[in-house]
Amino acid sequence: MDFVMALIYVMLLLLGAFLGAWPALCGRFKRWRKHGVFVLLTTATSIAIWVVWIVMYTYGNEQRNSPTWDDPTLAIALAANAWAFVLFYVIPEVSQVTKATLWEAKAGGSLEVRSSRPA
Repeated sequence: MDFVMALIYVMLLLLGAFLGAWPALCGRFKRWRKHGVFVLLTTATSIAIWVVWIVMYTYGNEQRNSPTWDDPTLAIALAANAWAFVLFYVIPEVSQVTKATLWEAKAGGSLEVRSSRPA
């Protein structure tokens, strides 16, 4: 029973993250679109990993008639989820944050703060 409740919680969180990424893609702020794509790609991959794991869990327990093999399978699913997060969200976000913007390149690499107020 605890396992089912935890799985429902995880799936609801993934669904919320997946649906929450769509407004960033459809909004008027173009800089948010990249971040929305990263979140969407990460959650879609994570959902696919969990669906495959659920199918393996239910099908494997029917075939083996014992739940002894499902702990390594869960460990593989969690490790795959972690790698999906690192590869599809962390690395692209870090590369976007550290990439020099156009105005930094024009300023010769200095990190000046631009003011939005007229001078």
